[in-house]
Amino acid sequence: RLSPREFPTAVAQGALGLQIRNNDPGTRDLVTPLDHTPTRLCVETERAMLAVLDGSCQSAIGVHTSLKNGQLTCLGQILSPSGARMFQSTAEGTPANRIRIGQTLANNLLFQAGPEFLAPSRPT
Repeated sequence: RLSPREFPTAVAQGALGLQIRNNDPGTRDLVTPLDHTPTRLCVETERAMLAVLDGSCQSAIGVHTSLKNGQLTCLGQILSPSGARMFQSTAEGTPANRIRIGQTLANNLLFQAGPEFLAPSRPT
């Protein structure tokens, strides 16, 4: 078994998402009981981190968020494509601050790595 603290996964890895039409209250009523609040809070935190990093499927970005005793803890990593360089940071706080937690984590990672770390490589 790989520890998610040592090998964080992609954003929202393992979470299921459902999309419904805004104007479909019948379907909303059917799927609302499926909402798992702790998972949603963790996914929203991780997505806030990813938005700041402007990551894609090609980016080596890992994250693991947990909710325990009313506190969100989010560990993030960014790696160079070769894996030779890795930066890691953690941010935590209450679920009410989940977006700020994700954004703070991303900004901490970018500060450590430098602004060009995640920029796409250009042919020479």
